[in-house]
Amino acid sequence: HLDIVVDFPPVGEKLYVITPEADSSLPVRPAHTTPTLHHLDGPFDYTLGEPNVCVLDRAEYRIEDGDWQPEREILKVDRAVRNELGMDLRGGEMVQPWYRKKFHPPLQPKAKLGLRFRFQVKYLEGNNHELVMETPEKFRITVNGKPFSQENVAGWWIDVAFKRIPLPNDLLQGGENVVELECDFHEHVDLEALYLLGNFGVAIDGTTRTLVSLPEHIAVGSLVDQHLPFYSGPITLKLSVLQGLEGHDQAVLSLPKYQAACLKVKAEGQESQIIAWQPYEADITQAVAAGNPIDLEVILTRRNLFGPLHQAPLDTPGYGPNNFISKGDNWSEDYMLYPSGILERPELKLRKLEG
Repeated sequence: HLDIVVDFPPVGEKLYVITPEADSSLPVRPAHTTPTLHHLDGPFDYTLGEPNVCVLDRAEYRIEDGDWQPEREILKVDRAVRNELGMDLRGGEMVQPWYRKKFHPPLQPKAKLGLRFRFQVKYLEGNNHELVMETPEKFRITVNGKPFSQENVAGWWIDVAFKRIPLPNDLLQGGENVVELECDFHEHVDLEALYLLGNFGVAIDGTTRTLVSLPEHIAVGSLVDQHLPFYSGPITLKLSVLQGLEGHDQAVLSLPKYQAACLKVKAEGQESQIIAWQPYEADITQAVAAGNPIDLEVILTRRNLFGPLHQAPLDTPGYGPNNFISKGDNWSEDYMLYPSGILERPELKLRKLEG
């Protein structure tokens, strides 16, 4: 008769090999006392692994020289324009662009289309801002009424489809700013969101997005509420932990609650460790004993950047193209964003060996 009593974290697994005789060469797993707990309250110094981003996904539009139509989400603009011009809507049954290009004659423009994307500026620092968009060659662009050359593409961002174009500070101004696009619209022109990249924070008030200063430090809690609502890259927090084990044998960093793809713990003298599954812990004994600083890299997802950003409710059983163009009670004009980052205080657990 053999009883094995074990604890399993969610999605955890263990492998046991049962033999008639005990293998004396195997090390005995150490048992520890109940840990001494220290909360890491923050706020924390930090670095961003990518420029911050402001999503411009709402636009006014007009066809030819008609009246400007009220601002709405850009995919809804695309559908409204196609309906007004008697064109098929974009969807899964459309002829794929590569096939049309190869086997169909070039399409003739249906109408001249204008778009206006508005945002507010309260703060700008440096001169390394960029406008990111798809197929810039199909549009004529002005920023605050000044011509903007889309030919100076400086590479791509996240995906080769997103073209980075330097945006000089002298084109921007305090208060309201307007990026205006104009094109000869036809079925090959797909209307998509624009993105601003740079060394700024983003404050959201309803549907209004304002460029503000980045936070000086990062506090425990969602990055959405700390001027990083759309940020989706890695962010490294500088953790201040005890300098020494205080007579203990083991130090463990524990993250009770976070919202990210995974975490990476880095410290001098130790290999980096990935935290992705419960119990969300990493052994940092060597770093604490040596008094070395701990870096916690929070690797976010792209969900708050590429959406769906207006799907209601926030959580649904599944996601597909229709979630980006939902209607009625399943649509929110305001942004629907997931809490992101470190949502509860990290914990430092100091343990002693039993016996």
